[in-house]
Amino acid sequence: AHKGWLTYNKIEFRKTHDLIELLAQCIDRQPSFKPLTESARFLMPFATQFRYPGDIFEPPIEEAKEAMEHAAQIVSTVVNNLKSANLREFLDL
Repeated sequence: AHKGWLTYNKIEFRKTHDLIELLAQCIDRQPSFKPLTESARFLMPFATQFRYPGDIFEPPIEEAKEAMEHAAQIVSTVVNNLKSANLREFLDL
């Protein structure tokens, strides 16, 4: 979601899975994203532990549910921001 928002806003970012870094770039342009910081921190292990070989990481079900809630909050915030941006662009025509 962060990368999608950055791309939409034509903001370059380095190739990374660091959600904190990506969110910081979003916040630089859209300070209203700052409340997502705790969600990004919580999700950081999930952004990397599944990507690399080694032991299989299976979080406890409650932790997985909490991760889904954090992810949904981030996606919802980004989507709502994009909808607002599209509406503003439309009204400016």
